[in-house]
Amino acid sequence: MERFSEIRAIRTNIIDRIILLMLIFLTPTYLVSMLRWMKIGWQDINIVHSILFIVLVLLTVKRRKLSLKFKIYTLAVFFAILGLAALWYLGFSGIHYFLIISIALVSLFTKRKTAIIFISLLTILVVFIGMLYITRLREADVELNDFSHNFLQWIVILLSMVVFSAIYIGGFGKLHKELIKNVQRRTISEIKLKEQVKQLEIVEEKLSNKIKELEELNEKLHASEERFRTIFETSHDSIIISKDGVIQFFNNAFLNLLGFEKQEELIGRYILEFISLTEREKVRINIKKRASGEDAPELYETIGIRRDGTEFPFEIRANVYKINDRIYNVAIVRDISDRKQAEQALRDSEIRWHFSVDGSGLGLWDWDISSDRVYFSEQWKRMLGYEENETFESKQGWDNLVHPDDLEKTKEGIKKHFEGKSSVFKNEYRLRCEDGAYKWIMARGKIISKTNEGIPIRMIGTHADISDQKDAENQFKKLNTTKDKLFSIVAHDLKSPLSSVLSLSGLLNEEFDELDEMTKKKFIGSMYQSVLGTYNLLEEILLWARVHLNSIKFEPRRENLLLLTTKVVDILKLQADKKRTKISVQIPHDLLIFADNFMISTIIRNLVSNAIKFVAPKTGKIKISAKGIIDNLNSDFVEVCVWDNGVGIPEDVCSNLFKIGENTSTQGTDEEKGTGLGLPICYDFVKKHDGKIWVESENGKGAAFYFQIPVQR
Repeated sequence: MERFSEIRAIRTNIIDRIILLMLIFLTPTYLVSMLRWMKIGWQDINIVHSILFIVLVLLTVKRRKLSLKFKIYTLAVFFAILGLAALWYLGFSGIHYFLIISIALVSLFTKRKTAIIFISLLTILVVFIGMLYITRLREADVELNDFSHNFLQWIVILLSMVVFSAIYIGGFGKLHKELIKNVQRRTISEIKLKEQVKQLEIVEEKLSNKIKELEELNEKLHASEERFRTIFETSHDSIIISKDGVIQFFNNAFLNLLGFEKQEELIGRYILEFISLTEREKVRINIKKRASGEDAPELYETIGIRRDGTEFPFEIRANVYKINDRIYNVAIVRDISDRKQAEQALRDSEIRWHFSVDGSGLGLWDWDISSDRVYFSEQWKRMLGYEENETFESKQGWDNLVHPDDLEKTKEGIKKHFEGKSSVFKNEYRLRCEDGAYKWIMARGKIISKTNEGIPIRMIGTHADISDQKDAENQFKKLNTTKDKLFSIVAHDLKSPLSSVLSLSGLLNEEFDELDEMTKKKFIGSMYQSVLGTYNLLEEILLWARVHLNSIKFEPRRENLLLLTTKVVDILKLQADKKRTKISVQIPHDLLIFADNFMISTIIRNLVSNAIKFVAPKTGKIKISAKGIIDNLNSDFVEVCVWDNGVGIPEDVCSNLFKIGENTSTQGTDEEKGTGLGLPICYDFVKKHDGKIWVESENGKGAAFYFQIPVQR
């Protein structure tokens, strides 16, 4: 590119010089011509000369700002117009040298095709002007010669143009092209040479870098050798280099390990000489396998023999290296006597500890906090019913077993222990067993290892099954609640009837003689009703207490529900007849249930008795119905309904009907009194059958009590 720029600069310089020379040459000529034409008169050619002179002046002034191509074409056209104008106005045969200059410019400075087209156009115009003069269709405005009408002279002009064109195009044009080619070849050669020089410089730089790297590597190699030698000699582990099982080289640690004093005592001896007889075959096989490229353990333990014949355990790490087609074994040997003793002591301790833990029934867990991995003992897994091979490798696995209601409390306890707010982690929570049930666990644990920054990294603890303890606590709470409710009932419900009896009996005792027979009978009847109510209440209290003390045996068997219900209705018939209440039973005769006869009879009796109590006299209706329900998700049920058209139950009372101590007992339509225990007893008996009981009622629109029990448990 630099060479082409140089060529362009040369051509530009030539054209600029031509423009200056033309201006210098033509300026006096133009002035002389103007004086000459002024003498003979103004002609049209003077206008052409003036315009062309002005163009030449402008080219000279603007030559540095104009492009090379523009200046070449402008000069060529300038000389062509000047030559053609001379022929047209003067018929002057000698003036064609301007055309020759124009042809020279185009031939030297433009492409060959452009030059040929330009010269062809000039030739056509010259022939045209010559024909006009030869045929005398055109006369010169000023006759400067006698040849304007000479055919031969015009032929000479034409031949001169052709000859000069051929010379310029064929000669100077070829010369110019060859010059350009030579310059281009020279430029290409220079470029290639520069590229080769650049490549050589790159190669030289790379070679220099390689030499520098080799020098650095050599220095590192020397430093590495020194470090290796230092490590080799100062290593606490024994290092041995052997070939074909023969000791070649070793460090002082190996010498001291075997109890020798001089290296000459070991060099050249077989390594197997210092291996226990019981272990030699194993070591020999390992050496052979490594030498042949077979798989062999890189690290293993064996037993060595010292110079004095004593045996000791050691650990050997062996590798094979091939150097100059020779196979060498490099082994690192470490005396593990202390470690073996510690391992044995640890095993003995673990055996004693595991015996102690297993004997106490405790499950063990060991939490590596940094890796979040947890070890659970076999006893821990057995406690929850899991197989010994089942794994819970992370704390997340433990989290998944904790009851959702206990998880946050447990995490908070661990957090407090981590923060140092408790010396020991202690918590009670429920864990999910293998069968899906939950078991109460007492967990105790303690952080046993921390980082230098005080961050806990290991925690160990135990799990104790406290399900029985929790059951006992719950039973105690239940009994305590039962006692409180029993005292409440006795205090509230027994006090009123006993007070009434006491008052009436006192009145009779004091005024018996003064009272008439009717009043005495009335008082005695009231006392009887109070005593009867008290007796019924005591019966209900005793029954309820027996239920909550689990002193009533649950003995389910197959029963015909219709027969069982009919017996209950027969017992209550007298009570219903007093209020003229109609009881209908709509139970299939073949509907069987698997239930406790006493409990189901008690449930139906209490529900029907309540219905009689709250229906209106004379218009009361009670219906007992039952049906089987098929449940594909669980098991089949029998649903029993006791419906009445009585006074109904307010909505706010319905939710507390089956709770004891809520004072939901109300008087019946004939002022019958209840104990408030009948429906809670029904609820407990239904739950014994794994069933459910509920009520549907609106105040003033009667009530329907339902209970469901499974066909089979």
